[in-house]
Amino acid sequence: MEDVHSVSSRITLEAETPLTIREQPPYSHPLFLIDLKLSCNAYFSDWVITSYSAEPQFLDEVQHPRIESFIHLSLRQFLWHERAREIIDMELINWPVWGVERRELLDFVLEQTRRAVISTPPGHNLLHMDFRVSVSHKRIYNETVIDQILQQSMEEDTDFMIPAADSSIASLERKKITEPGTSCSICMEEFEEGCDGVCMPCSHVFHGDCINKWLTTSHYCPLCRFEMPVCS
Repeated sequence: MEDVHSVSSRITLEAETPLTIREQPPYSHPLFLIDLKLSCNAYFSDWVITSYSAEPQFLDEVQHPRIESFIHLSLRQFLWHERAREIIDMELINWPVWGVERRELLDFVLEQTRRAVISTPPGHNLLHMDFRVSVSHKRIYNETVIDQILQQSMEEDTDFMIPAADSSIASLERKKITEPGTSCSICMEEFEEGCDGVCMPCSHVFHGDCINKWLTTSHYCPLCRFEMPVCS
C-alpha cells in the first residue's frame, strides 16, 4: 500500500454580481475591457488510516495564505475562448487548485463572464467580475508514513539536544546592557540597566547563567537556531 492512501479535493465557487461602468471618452469608440478579480482560500487536512479504526482519523489542518489574482482582458481576447482560458490559467499557475477542480474553476469563470458580457447594458464598456474560491484538500495516509514522520522528528530532537563545546561557551563575549525594557528570551525577565549580558555570535543577548545552561543541552541559539561548535 502507498504511504498516501488517497487524496480528495472539494471546491466551492462564487461570483459576485457583475459591475459594469460607462467609460466612454467623447468622440471615440472605447475598447470594451473586462477586469477579473479572483481570490482563493485553500485548506489542507491530513488524516490517517489505522489498524484499530475503520474510518480515517483526523491529524491536522493548515490554511494556505489567501491568494488574490487580477486579470485584465479585452473583449477580443475573451471572445477568443481558448486564448482567454490560457491567459486565466497562466495567471493562476501558482494557485493550489489542480486537476478536475482547476478545469471546473476555469469553466466557471469563463461561463459567468460570458453571461455578464451578454447582459452588459448598451454604452457600458468596462465589466468587473469578482470571484471567490474555496478549496479543501484531504490527504489520507496509512500508518507507515506516520511512523516515518515520528522517526524523523525523534532524530531532529536528538540532534537539537547536542550540547555546545565548552570552549565555544567560554569564548562568548559579554555585553553591557544599555537599552531599557529589553529582556532575556530564555527566562523572559528584563535585563537590569547596566548589567552584563552574554552575546552569541548571531548577536542575540541573554543572561549569562541562562545561555550557559541552555548551551550545555543544545548547541542552537534559542531564537534563530544559529549553530555553535560542538565537541568532536
